[in-house]
Amino acid sequence: MIHRHIENLASRVRRSRKLSPEQKETLLQQLADLRTEAAHLPRGKEDDSSITSVDDDGPLSPLVRELSDSIERLESSHPRLTELTNQVALALANMGI
Repeated sequence: MIHRHIENLASRVRRSRKLSPEQKETLLQQLADLRTEAAHLPRGKEDDSSITSVDDDGPLSPLVRELSDSIERLESSHPRLTELTNQVALALANMGI
């Protein structure tokens, strides 16, 4: 699933008329790096939706804690993937996207 999202984003970057050629090149390189790093993820573990089941009547704080713990596990188990994802997100934010 992550590969499909990366390809979708790369396609949108290529088609964008708002980005300069330099911005496109930077983003596409970052997405290529992200794609390479994501290839090292074990199949079936790319879309861990186990944290999406939550009791609607329960308090929100356990969900926030669970999400935070999940992010920490991702950061510790895949630091390069996390770094690349942050770089792409920051580049997009800096471009106003």
